[in-house]
Amino acid sequence: MKDGVYFINTSRGDVVNEIDLLDALKSGKILAAGLDGISDEYLGDKNVHPLIAYARENDNLIITPHIAGLTYDSERKAQTAAYEAICEFVTSLEKGA
Repeated sequence: MKDGVYFINTSRGDVVNEIDLLDALKSGKILAAGLDGISDEYLGDKNVHPLIAYARENDNLIITPHIAGLTYDSERKAQTAAYEAICEFVTSLEKGA
């Protein structure tokens, strides 16, 4: 890839080789990165994670808590699906009574 690119990952943290990403950020190969998740995000002590440690000291890495899919539309769809499932369940109970 060209030097000075921006890297964005909205997928799982494990799909990124984090050591290579850190090296590329430090060297300038990657100018800046935005990550919506890191490896072992649900396990271990986040305070010692190398990406989090780097992000605390540098302004070319932003990490969000795996919320890229959290939008008004996705929430509305989830609420609608849950409501419809509850209605179907209640209706099935009423028919069986």
